[in-house]
Amino acid sequence: CWSGPNPNTMSPEEAATAARKAGNKALVEGRAEEAHAAYTEGLAAKPADHLLLGNRCEANLALGRAEDALRDADACLRHSGGSWPKGYLRKANSELALGRTADALRTLRMGLRVLPEGESRTPWLDKIASVKSLHFRVRVALDPLMGRVLKADAPFVAGEEVFTEHPIVSWTRPLAAIGRQLADNCSAQPDKPMTINLPEPPQPSKTALQDAGADADEDDERADRRAGVESGPKTHTDPSGGDSPAGGDGLADTLAPGVREICDRHQVHPGFAVLLQEFVKLSREEQDVVLSCCCPLAPLAPATVSLVNASNGLARLELFKGLGQMKVLKLLMISKVNSHQLQATKAGIYEVASKMAHSCSPNTLYDGARCRFIAVKDIPKDSLVTFSYNSSRYLVHSSEVRQTILRQSHLFVCKCERCVGVDRTRGIRCDCGKGVETADHGDQAVRFRTGTALIDRERGVPGARAWHCEACGGTWADEDMAKQLKREGAIEAEVHSLEALRDDVEKGQYEKLKDLVERSLSYLSRDHWCYMKLCCLLAHYHYRLARKSAGSASELLQLSLLWGLKYSQALVRTKVAEHAPMLSVEWDYWMSLVCGSWPQLMQQKIQLLEAVHPTYSTVYPDDPTTKKIAEVLAKSKEKVLTYKNKVFLGKAYKALNYDYDEGELFDRWENHLADRYVEQARKDPNTNLRQLLADGKIEGPEIN
Repeated sequence: CWSGPNPNTMSPEEAATAARKAGNKALVEGRAEEAHAAYTEGLAAKPADHLLLGNRCEANLALGRAEDALRDADACLRHSGGSWPKGYLRKANSELALGRTADALRTLRMGLRVLPEGESRTPWLDKIASVKSLHFRVRVALDPLMGRVLKADAPFVAGEEVFTEHPIVSWTRPLAAIGRQLADNCSAQPDKPMTINLPEPPQPSKTALQDAGADADEDDERADRRAGVESGPKTHTDPSGGDSPAGGDGLADTLAPGVREICDRHQVHPGFAVLLQEFVKLSREEQDVVLSCCCPLAPLAPATVSLVNASNGLARLELFKGLGQMKVLKLLMISKVNSHQLQATKAGIYEVASKMAHSCSPNTLYDGARCRFIAVKDIPKDSLVTFSYNSSRYLVHSSEVRQTILRQSHLFVCKCERCVGVDRTRGIRCDCGKGVETADHGDQAVRFRTGTALIDRERGVPGARAWHCEACGGTWADEDMAKQLKREGAIEAEVHSLEALRDDVEKGQYEKLKDLVERSLSYLSRDHWCYMKLCCLLAHYHYRLARKSAGSASELLQLSLLWGLKYSQALVRTKVAEHAPMLSVEWDYWMSLVCGSWPQLMQQKIQLLEAVHPTYSTVYPDDPTTKKIAEVLAKSKEKVLTYKNKVFLGKAYKALNYDYDEGELFDRWENHLADRYVEQARKDPNTNLRQLLADGKIEGPEIN
């Protein structure tokens, strides 16, 4: 039985060694408790001994104390400076005992990096293969057209986690520095509810509370806030990553000497080259995994020519000489095409996830903050596992636009089922005069295109009669639609330019939006992505305006919701909600935030939250947003019961569910402004509407 070292006759080093030997003997003989006691006594003499910590980790595992084992393994690696391979093995075993297979895979790969040359790597590689088979329920398969893809080894239901994976290599790549273009080039944009950043809505006015029959003993702080609106938007986290340090792009401490100069010379952002520096630190097995990522090298598009030129210069740098120019070029291309955005300022390459195929109708969404993929649709066994390489906001666009974006960012032509089928987000009005036009059911006399011009050219049928009207049965080629397509291109360009103003209110913006809606209805249809985007932009416009116009806040918030509901209807009608379910759900959540605490919007808010909460609970069960939705829903239900004027609330709810057409919505806002002008003119006969607008007392379009 171990009685401990004699401190009177042994130095701390000797005591630690004696304790370790005694503990090792006890552990081999199956006396784990005695071994644990011996290692603990040794650590009392020498607390930073990584060998004792690693061995006590083994004793804890034998005793079933996985949490204690993991703490010892972490301490072991910390005190060894991360250079003892067995410490990683001990940690991986502890993580496996806790069921954390993804963490164990990452730890084993880190151990491979410090394994001495000449030591057998086979046991480590066998261990990694064993853990991978335990962790993943998907497999890498070879598709004759798509290359390496992922297929499901088991069925998944919507809301189920498909897999979690830590990146093989990750690097800092500040999005604020790199800019939106490089961010959009990142293979996977995290699709998270936390991305909904909405400034706080204006507080309900005293009149609104009185009309609803709210209790008079409202707290003083709320009463102080409800009368006015903040002069500017509240500070909130910039999703682009915030301001970068002085000097430029936030990469000053990251780049190796000479990298910036070469990248600047060839007009390549140095963020692409950061992967090279991380690559040389990997084990050779990890390097092989990164290089196995599929990326096109042949196309000499402008985006790739600059990378080719930069690779020549980078390959001559001392740090990258061993790679060679072709390998440097491939790594630059992998950084462009295969990297995933992990968080606001990080990107990475996965062993498994980086082989997942793209689809414009994906069956998973990507949670970059937790490095996991979640099923948004049921996925049968042996079927493809897919996700959208681009941000979900692009899934509203037509197949033509989506393909253009993917060709620029990822250098391939998407041929998913949605892209080759009928494009329901590119409806152009047919002049056959058949069908019924209603705001609710869209425009039935509409021509839709099957596939895209690019796919037609690849198939060798560039003049195909790809346009078809379901109302009259007619068919047309692009040549027959030249006039309509020219108008479409002009409207699309203007909508693209206005998207940048979504979070701002500028002079003349309302008139531009109104003009584009009217032109879209005249030349395109309600089943065109431009019309959908304009409804979304008008919802944002009225909401932002509500924060600046105290006197019109209630009317503006209602208009924001009404335009938002038109966008929701269009998502369902064009089947975008079917292809990208979370896009529709998160838009409903956005509208619930617009409602704020206004009594006349409370029932609409409850209805939206009741529709949203089940999906969030399934897809994001542990996310703070889900908990917040549940709390707000419960409080809203309690609050609405305190309002005594049920007739007022019922009329308000009914008004929000009335089927306005677009002209009625524009008239409603402009008539509201005219009424405010008349009211003000009664008080002051010298009132001038233009002056009122200039003074900011009335926010909105100019009325002649």
